[in-house]
Amino acid sequence: MNGATLTSDRFGNANKAYSFDGSGNSISTNYSGILGNQPRTISLWMKKNPTSTLHMIGLTYGHNTTPLVRGSAFGCYLYFSNSLTIGIDVQDGAILYDAPHDDNNWHHYIWVVPSSDTVFLKNVKLYQDGVLLTSAVDWWNSQSYSENTVVNTLSGQNVTMGYNCDAELDDVRFYNRALTDIEIQSLYREGGW
Repeated sequence: MNGATLTSDRFGNANKAYSFDGSGNSISTNYSGILGNQPRTISLWMKKNPTSTLHMIGLTYGHNTTPLVRGSAFGCYLYFSNSLTIGIDVQDGAILYDAPHDDNNWHHYIWVVPSSDTVFLKNVKLYQDGVLLTSAVDWWNSQSYSENTVVNTLSGQNVTMGYNCDAELDDVRFYNRALTDIEIQSLYREGGW
């Protein structure tokens, strides 16, 4: 753990979530993440500082050294410029989606990689508070280039959370399968949320 501090979680329970101040704090794990084109779901809760304008990395892992290998990393991002966008970045391919909620409240974010022999970045689903995000607003390089980047996460950096975040993170989960829409709704409502 590098500078992250304990804070209250989304239910108000003391010392059950982590706070990051945007100055390079992070939590590094010993977990390598789900690799290759294997199906996966990554779920986390985040409450951002309302004045933050940082590009935040909720979570990242995989190959992140030179030479760059297209599609070889996996990053779950939140970007702020004029409005909040939620992104997926797989090394030399990224898509950003317009997010409906940008406030100082807890929000649930999910990234779903489906089960398929070949998974393109355009097939990865992103959710905020149980709602599928469908309005892509930006791409790395070009829309066609990013959308057709193949997801093939290679080993490298273990899962790191919170880097460059000016936010709080809670309840980070990995699933080794693609959760269904019903399961995502249930996960969002878990604990009476």
